[in-house]
Amino acid sequence: MPTARSKKHQKADRHKRKANYPKVAGEAVTGILLAVNEDQPRLVRIPIQNMPAEDDIPPWKNLSKDPWYTNWPGQGTDWFVRTTPPWLPPTYKLPPGQYLHVIYDDNFMINGSALNRCIQRLTDGKAGHQWCGNVMAVRADLKCEHQFWDAKLEEDLPALKYHFLRYGVGAHASAPSGRQHAWTRWFFWLGSLLFLYLSYRLIKYAVGVLW
Repeated sequence: MPTARSKKHQKADRHKRKANYPKVAGEAVTGILLAVNEDQPRLVRIPIQNMPAEDDIPPWKNLSKDPWYTNWPGQGTDWFVRTTPPWLPPTYKLPPGQYLHVIYDDNFMINGSALNRCIQRLTDGKAGHQWCGNVMAVRADLKCEHQFWDAKLEEDLPALKYHFLRYGVGAHASAPSGRQHAWTRWFFWLGSLLFLYLSYRLIKYAVGVLW
């Protein structure tokens, strides 16, 4: 599956069982939990961990995986947690600098995770992808590594439902990254400028022929 996570996240995840990084005292963020074995989404507090500098990687913050991916009924073993920005409805807006991120187990198709009952009920069984294991959502910066904001169930849940209904279907077969969104905007404006320039040259040529 596609991911918005950088190489430093992947490296940290590979070593997640080799180090016990301390949680930031009292620091946590509210996320939306779509539990594998529950019927309704609910808000949970997710502790934030301080990740130390390593080689050329500066210190960064990480969301704790415990207990949602470590010891949860229906959650598979040998998990590998990824974060990706979801497909969002046009009407969904967040304050500048904030992005909604979906957190899921990238190994759920091969590690024995059960079908996510919460997502099945949320989408009336019409999800475009068979999500398994626990799935969560938080608001964070673009790379989900330095700053976090509390998710809001009444605002973010409809956007998540939109994502689950469309992910894996046709043109929505994969979720876009924030960088992909930026490139899309640049191509749109460049295409618009090119169209205006060609239109101007065509009109100028037509006027010259007529006169």
